[in-house]
Formats: sequence, C-alpha cells, structure tokens
Amino acid sequence: MTSRPEDREGSHPQAAEASASVPNSGTDEALREPLFRPLKFAVQLVGFAGGAALIAWCAWIAFTKADWSVLETADRGLVTLIAACSLVSMLCNGAIFWLAGRPLAPMGAAEMQGVNACASVLNYAPVRLGAIVRIAYAVRISGMKVGAMAAWFTFIGAGVAGIAILGAASAWLVPGGLLPTILAWIVSASIAMAALRWLAHRVSWHRVRSLRATIDDPASLWGTGAFRMLDQVAWTGRMWAAASLIGLSLGPTQAILLATVAILVSLNPLGRFGYREAAVAWLASTLATGELDPTGIEAAFFQLAIIESVGEAIVLIPLGSIGSAWCLKRLLGRSGGRPD
Repeated sequence: MTSRPEDREGSHPQAAEASASVPNSGTDEALREPLFRPLKFAVQLVGFAGGAALIAWCAWIAFTKADWSVLETADRGLVTLIAACSLVSMLCNGAIFWLAGRPLAPMGAAEMQGVNACASVLNYAPVRLGAIVRIAYAVRISGMKVGAMAAWFTFIGAGVAGIAILGAASAWLVPGGLLPTILAWIVSASIAMAALRWLAHRVSWHRVRSLRATIDDPASLWGTGAFRMLDQVAWTGRMWAAASLIGLSLGPTQAILLATVAILVSLNPLGRFGYREAAVAWLASTLATGELDPTGIEAAFFQLAIIESVGEAIVLIPLGSIGSAWCLKRLLGRSGGRPD
C-alpha cells in the first residue's frame, strides 16, 4: 500500500500546488488547539468504561432473552450482504478521508485506505486511537500542518453529521417509499453542498483558509458528499439485513433512521463501544410495529443491535489488523516530513 510515484509531493503538481496554497501558520491560528490533552484521554477512558457497561447490558439481554435458534437456518445471502455492506462502508470512509485531504497535503488513495483500515479497528480501543493514528500519519508521512489537519477533521465530521441528518429527515418526512426518499435526500444534500460552496466565496475565511480549501475543491466537496451518502446506504443495508436475519421486519424508513442513529452515536466523544448498540436497541423498540410480540420486543432489538455491530466487526477487525501492520511499518520506517 505504498504511495504511487505520481502521488509523491515532488512529482504531483496538483497536490504540491494545493499544499503550497494552504497557509502554514498565521491564517489557521483559530484552529490551532492542542490535539492531545490528558483531560480528553481521561474523559474517553471514563466513557469507555460506561460503554463497556452498556454493551455488557445489551449482550446480557440479547443472549439471555432473545431466540438465537433462528440463526441456525440463517440465509447465507443475508450474512453475505452484512459483510459486503461493512466492506463498502470501510472503503467509502477511506475515500472520504483521501478526497478531503487532497487539497491540504499530498496523499494517495491506496495509502488512505490502509490508514483508514488501521484507524477503524483502533477505534474499538479505550481511547480513540484511530484518530491519533490518522493525525500521526498525516503529520509524519504527508506533512500536513496542524491547522490543515483540524480543517480536515472538521470538514469530514460536519459532512458525516449533515448528510446523515438530511437522510433521516428525508426518510421521515417524504412519503412514497424508498425511491422518493433517496431522490429527496440527493436533492437536499446537493443544495446544502452548493450553499456551502457559495458561502465559502462570500465570507471572509482568512483565519481558516484550510477549511475553505476543502470546500472550494470540487472533488473534495462533491466527492465526499457522494461517498458519504453511499456509506449511509451501506449502513442502512446492514441494518436491514441484520433485522431480516432474525426475522424482524424493517421498512426503508425504519432502517434509514436506525442507521442514522448508529452513525451519529458513533461520533460521540466517549467512544463508539456500547453507546451505539444501546441507542439502536432503544430507537428500534420505539419504531416497532404491532406485528411483533410485545413481550419479545426488548430482547429482539437488543439482539438486532448486537448482530449489526458484530457484522461490522467481522470485516473491520481482520482488514484493520492488516492495515495496522502496514501503517505501523510506514510510521516507524519514516524519519518524518514528506512521503517517500
């Protein structure tokens, strides 16, 4: 997963020009905050303990009260769909980080997939080691500046939340099924991205020019938006397949809403572990229809949350382990600064 010659700083005119156009110091002072704080780590450790308690609670309910015999005759096609959706989601996120980072520093698409695989598996750790690895790689290998890095994370985080909320709103408000929902989602997301780019040209961004660089780049803005939507579709597909695997009937609106909640809760500063599963189980129970036995709703939806989460882990952990070995070798083999 080494970077290609054309992606290296010295031989990639577009990347070099973009990197040179991004200010390195004074213009990004507004974004120059310490990225490593003991208090932040302490909060994440406490959050991990809370998440561990939540996942233990979810698992206890699921494994003691739910009917797991349905998995003995599980449809292999659904199992394959769960794994495929997890793989698509991971690849989409790697593409998002690459496209958003290109205007800020030279980086290759393949190497960002490796870094993303590593970061994805490390996000299961007590602290968000995945973010630390992204930062270390961006600084040490790509030579990204602190202000540009903050803009990178801000742009991606805002895109995740914005696209997810628009998808949920489209599912909730637009009648007529899946196709009208997707069309409304595409239109609303396109309008939001166009408005953001219009704003970037009419507001003084002299203190955060790195953020404007990501917004002003067409591939960064529209490409990340498209991959962000595809990623949410993959989450929705995995949620639907996990529900179908245990005999629960989810409509398109319910599946999209559950996927949106799972995505948004995964972004919380306390970590993804436990909070996502509890949130999915809680929301799923509120969306349940009268077709389900009221005495089994709680256990069934905790079961859904566990299966959906495990369905992601069975892809992320093996691929993330390979990515971690590659990423660690890259980081330890560099003396800093620029890509090979």
